[in-house]
Amino acid sequence: MRPRDAIAHHFRSLVAQYSGWPGRLVAQIIAEGQSDPAILRVFRERFHYGRRAVVREMLEEWKNSGDISKDSNVEVLMDLTFGPAYMRLMIGHAPLDDSFAESHFNYISELLDSKF
Repeated sequence: MRPRDAIAHHFRSLVAQYSGWPGRLVAQIIAEGQSDPAILRVFRERFHYGRRAVVREMLEEWKNSGDISKDSNVEVLMDLTFGPAYMRLMIGHAPLDDSFAESHFNYISELLDSKF
């Protein structure tokens, strides 16, 4: 699987998960972590950092493939790609659905294809 396709699949899977009960649990943990930093620390250590490492590896592969700029900052790309899903999860201003997953990832891909 090409790196772009792997990241797209991962993003669509996250959006699908977060649109249901697992998303509500994650939102509750993050919300509780705002008043109890220990909860947020445990969430990051046991859940978030592992997922982030997988995404980092996929983005590095995409960058090394030459399909996106070699100057791409992988840490920023992770936040640009996945941050909007967390914003929708926590704020609820718009749905976490297939339409969002597809349109958002296509937009990110177009930006990356232009090599900034």
